[in-house]
Amino acid sequence: MSFSRNVISGVLTRLFRRKSMARESLELNTSQLARVLTVWDLTALGVGSTLGIGIYVLAGTVAKTQAGPAVILSFFIAAVASLLAGLCFAEFGARVPSCGSAYVYCYVTLGEGLAFLMGWNLILEFVLSTSSVARGYSGYVDQLLGNPMRNYFREHLSMGVEFLASYPDLFAFGLVLTLTAILTLGVKESTRFNNIFTMCNLCIVSYVIICGCFKVDFHNWQIRPEEIEDPTVREKAGSGGFLPFGFKGIIAGAATCFFGFQGFDTIATASEEAQNPRRTIPLAICMCLGVVFVAYSAMAAILTLIWPYYLQDIDTPIPYAFEQLGWPVARWVVSIGTLFGLSTSLVGALFPLPRIVYAMAEDGLLFKVLARINFKTLTPTIATVVSGTAAALFACLFNLQDLVDLMALATLFAFALVAACIIVLRYQPEENITTASESGEVTGLLAGVAQNQIRYVSDSSVESQTVLRQIFVQRGRLPTGFSGKVASWLTVVYVLVAIALSLSLSYTADNLVQKETWALTLVGCLTTILLISLVAIHRLPQSPNQLAFKVPLVPLLPALSILINAYLMVNMRMVTWVQYSIYMAIGLSVYIVYGWRNSKEETRMQGKYDVNYDVK
Repeated sequence: MSFSRNVISGVLTRLFRRKSMARESLELNTSQLARVLTVWDLTALGVGSTLGIGIYVLAGTVAKTQAGPAVILSFFIAAVASLLAGLCFAEFGARVPSCGSAYVYCYVTLGEGLAFLMGWNLILEFVLSTSSVARGYSGYVDQLLGNPMRNYFREHLSMGVEFLASYPDLFAFGLVLTLTAILTLGVKESTRFNNIFTMCNLCIVSYVIICGCFKVDFHNWQIRPEEIEDPTVREKAGSGGFLPFGFKGIIAGAATCFFGFQGFDTIATASEEAQNPRRTIPLAICMCLGVVFVAYSAMAAILTLIWPYYLQDIDTPIPYAFEQLGWPVARWVVSIGTLFGLSTSLVGALFPLPRIVYAMAEDGLLFKVLARINFKTLTPTIATVVSGTAAALFACLFNLQDLVDLMALATLFAFALVAACIIVLRYQPEENITTASESGEVTGLLAGVAQNQIRYVSDSSVESQTVLRQIFVQRGRLPTGFSGKVASWLTVVYVLVAIALSLSLSYTADNLVQKETWALTLVGCLTTILLISLVAIHRLPQSPNQLAFKVPLVPLLPALSILINAYLMVNMRMVTWVQYSIYMAIGLSVYIVYGWRNSKEETRMQGKYDVNYDVK
């Protein structure tokens, strides 16, 4: 019995062991990667990754099918949700400016097990992002040329396999490999390429906005249904005006527009190659989101003002609108701009992928060979080649249309987990943050739960009374180890209740509209528990540690980010959850077979645990 308890204790200890933030900062100072990226390079990297083909397609699609002219409000809501996540990334960028991004954030906060799943999750996100952009780039070029590649490949290289694409896209394959070769030349050379294409993309966006100002007709925001002659179109146009699909349409559009802001987290992955990362990372993230929001909102406003929302073309809304207005030249300018946007998106998607792989390999969770640095170019060459080749194969062989939701789910998971990390870390005492991993103590988000399941930890009644007094009477000034564990427990409660509330809101929406008692009671109880846990967290003392940037209104803003992301996640299709679960199960197998035993933290623990996993 004692042996079993010791084994289980050792397993849980290894799952929740944390990387020391102090040691992470020391490793950062001795990083072998080249520190050459300025705040402008980082901002351009984020803008290029985020402002891709979506700027030319998303506004028209959402306006026609979901929100109408109120697509501007949809973009605003999506921008707020993205900003909440961006602020969390910015604070962690100030705390731990490492190339692992959210993976490292989880490692120093939640423990090794969740950190591996986060890193594995990010690999999926960036592989799918790279592959889908490359596939879209190929299709767009093929369309401009009259579809010669599609016709040839279908005729001579048809695959006929259900779960694969109808033909191998060799153009997309070669495109990703070419970009991979460029990335191996050096980070400065890669970002110079990205900066040029990002500026060209922004110039095209400015051109569209300026030209559109000469064709603005505010009546397009006030169209009544009876003005629409075609009855088929009228039926799909909603109630007309600025809000043709109501508030529900705005929210549905915001969920779609949210994914148009994906890509800013690319900035965080470049931390080890940034100059003064504790300042430049938060600043670049905020600047990136500001530029992207202005661009999306301005494009959406112009597009719905120059052409009625119900007549928008879903595939190519801007070229189609200018063509209908008698400006064919503008149509070709926008078509060229789309290629610039796709180029920057491709760089932004592929650039962070080898950095995530490198960070995990450096920590021993993936094969060590992937952590080798080319000392001539100062880039993780092997990780770049392997990850680039994998993305190229996906782009070549798979039809990624059905996997877009999978990429979105991976992104939402990353955003929610980073927000949880912010809450946990803000309420830990400074000595726990910097030395917990060194002492072998299990103190993560779930570590207190795991440890208490193995052995009874007797906290003094004084500590309990102090924490209760802080919550209900007078807020304390400095956090303690016990108050930090209470904050972790309350965060667990909040996350679980947020998921339950999201499920309730999603599946009882009709019952709530009909004001059924059981549905209102269920949602009311969950909301009450959610608010109580949030207020209790707020009453606990926060760490006074000064940073270059800190998320304001903690725990409110990170908690809102968790709730929004949870709601969007539970509304994903079941098939997407099945695919995601299979992928994460494969990752868990890799961790159990290789990462567990080869982790750097395992090596450090060897002197503190005997063969029976007894703590010395």
